[in-house]
Amino acid sequence: MAGNRTSDNHTPAVPTLLELCCRTVDSLTIINLDNALDVLHFGRSHSIPALIQRGEAFIVNSFSGLTTKHSSDTLAAVIGEPSYSRLRREAEELAEQTAKLRQLGVCETCQKSVYPAERLAPVEGRVWHKQCFRCDQCGCKLTVSAFAACQMIDEHRRAWGGSHCVRCAKPVYAMERQLARTHRGDNLIFHKACFRCEDCGTLLRPDSWEVHGDAAALEAGRGALLCRVHFAARVQAEGGNSS
Repeated sequence: MAGNRTSDNHTPAVPTLLELCCRTVDSLTIINLDNALDVLHFGRSHSIPALIQRGEAFIVNSFSGLTTKHSSDTLAAVIGEPSYSRLRREAEELAEQTAKLRQLGVCETCQKSVYPAERLAPVEGRVWHKQCFRCDQCGCKLTVSAFAACQMIDEHRRAWGGSHCVRCAKPVYAMERQLARTHRGDNLIFHKACFRCEDCGTLLRPDSWEVHGDAAALEAGRGALLCRVHFAARVQAEGGNSS
């Protein structure tokens, strides 16, 4: 008999109809800016702790949005004047901090916020992180004294043209860029890994290459970037064929 009583003492209590209804209301309720105050009021009126907790958490996390939907009097009446004053003060402080960050600007290179200790602003309205302040063509780190009103970058852009690899046609970023100017004055851009002799596959040095054809032919697939040995071989073969 004692064993039976012990078992009865550990039997879970059957929830009442009201408890089942409260659980259902809580699980099915989706809180948004329009109904948050009503949800909190309903939870309090019907003593549904889970719904009260969810409503209060939503109001704290979405207070700025709620101020666009409800008047200050309504907010203060539902959540209480002390809570309303505290949340309003925190929202104003956050807005002030956000405004300061926006005034600092974003880096021209990485598009992230720039803080005072890492800020360079050599051109009005444009800022960089110190580590991001580099020539966007050769990747060299710049100083303010070496950077005259963005003229250096603009001149590089005009001189070297586009930013896609001649060989693979994919975008080329500063740190992986190999620039080449042909004897004919054509401007060519490659990935460093793509800057190879087409006949032997050798990775070329800046001073050990030739272009068989011109830039237009190279981009059209008719020309070839070659080491000097294979360039000479092609020229010699052409001479033999013409004779």
